Amino acid sequence: MGYLPGASFSATGGQIKIVSQLAAGAFATSYEVTYNGRPALLKQYNDPTNTQHTPWYSNYLAYQDEIIGRVNSPAVVRHSVTILAVFEHKKKYHQIHEWVPNKTLREAISDGSVRRDRDLLQKALIGFVEGVAAVHKAGIVHTDLKPENALLVNGRIDDIRIIDFDWSLVVGKKLPWEGRERGTPGYFSYDWMKGRPVTHQSDIFTMGIILYEMITGRHPYDSAAPGPFNAHDGSQQKAYLPLIERGYYEDVEKHNGSVSGGPVNRMLAACLSKNSADRPSLSDILQVLKNAGKAGVLHLIHANKFSYTLTPDDSTNGQGWFGQEKCRMWPNYQFVSAYQADFLFDENAGCWIVDLPLDGSRPTNTTFINGKPVSGRVQLKGGELLQVGNPSTGNMVLDLTVEIKL
Repeated sequence: MGYLPGASFSATGGQIKIVSQLAAGAFATSYEVTYNGRPALLKQYNDPTNTQHTPWYSNYLAYQDEIIGRVNSPAVVRHSVTILAVFEHKKKYHQIHEWVPNKTLREAISDGSVRRDRDLLQKALIGFVEGVAAVHKAGIVHTDLKPENALLVNGRIDDIRIIDFDWSLVVGKKLPWEGRERGTPGYFSYDWMKGRPVTHQSDIFTMGIILYEMITGRHPYDSAAPGPFNAHDGSQQKAYLPLIERGYYEDVEKHNGSVSGGPVNRMLAACLSKNSADRPSLSDILQVLKNAGKAGVLHLIHANKFSYTLTPDDSTNGQGWFGQEKCRMWPNYQFVSAYQADFLFDENAGCWIVDLPLDGSRPTNTTFINGKPVSGRVQLKGGELLQVGNPSTGNMVLDLTVEIKL
């Protein structure tokens, strides 16, 4: 039984008064309330087993206590909202949350405000990823990321908070439930749908969907459906998995021309990879987003001490290769052709170098640093102009400023 507006009761040493019901779901109902006279949000939970105080129920409450402790930590709470109190009332579990005047990310996607300004969109993308990163650093897998679970404080695009940890997982802890849905139709991770372990990389899959929506205003797989399809309609979930299996969606610049698609498309393709091991780290995603639009900058990101060659071969889905292994870095190399030089890390000198093999494989190109032709191995320094081609004719296959990112 829920609460009617105007109802009041005492709990956790405070007085709670119901203002209005905000939302009702199968597992919880949320209300706008006052808590000791101050605005707050109340969540009243239903026991899905309908057997209060069974081991499932008590285990869930203990598990939530652990989640709440982590969410309320200083590193996480600035990307979320404070959970002020938990209690039982009339045999139901309740949480009281800090009241944050907001609109949801869903609203900002639907009305287009999140992508109306390119700089604000970049801040929103970065803010959302930083929020997820804080949650992951606290040892939590969210499992239910979606635009409705991200709040824009006071409607500000550049202040995003991650909420709703009802079905989150604590890394290394046994779950108090098994077999339950982990997520929301349209945002289920591929891992969960295939019966695989749900990990931080599962969140990254779902995050790829949300980032695509933020940039384009549409779900990535909507355009891939053979007929009318709503990814958010639970009755159409049988169609959802085959679309993911097919892996087709349109490049972001088709729907938002203000975004330089190359590195962003490659990053999203990696997030939406069916193989969780191929999905990028959050730090790599942030690096791409922070450097989005900085055309003409070569970014060597979080690279280990091995040599590799960047190739723009479409068969790699925009991902470079080194040896027989896929490259997990995300450099901005949309201007690079098959004549790209090799970049290596010199462990002895502790610096990046450009390697220009004289094997006849690049007969028509000369490499220049700051306008001077070079050959062999040459140390790269930040701020230098690296060119491959023929500057005198303008026939350049590479014309970038070096920005070293170790």
